[in-house]
Amino acid sequence: MSGVRIVSLIMGLMSVLVGVTYWGPTHWVRRPLPPGQETLVVIIESIGPVWPVIFTVTGVLLVMSALFNRYPVAAHVVGIFAWMFYGSAILAGSILAEPPAPIVTGLISISIAGIHFGMTRAHQEVGE
Repeated sequence: MSGVRIVSLIMGLMSVLVGVTYWGPTHWVRRPLPPGQETLVVIIESIGPVWPVIFTVTGVLLVMSALFNRYPVAAHVVGIFAWMFYGSAILAGSILAEPPAPIVTGLISISIAGIHFGMTRAHQEVGE
């Protein structure tokens, strides 16, 4: 297995782990908010299990792509959108929240989206 496929596999397993964590208890994924404060992430999550589905599906696509060497660029594009959507929701919600909420997780998520972009280029350069 090539280095880029190994990195894709690790990124996929990481996404699955985040998805599985989101299926768990609420205290695993967020700190308690002050009374009356809701973040954009929580509002989006009230629609349904958006985050666990997004991260689990993204992770499975990446793992399958790495194992079978099929459609790695497409799998990473899905990863870009998933992590950018999550990070943007955290940042936008933090800006709109009173008092402002922490943004570090949003910045990490957007950085992961950037790594996914880099992986699309790496897969293209090695011809996978």
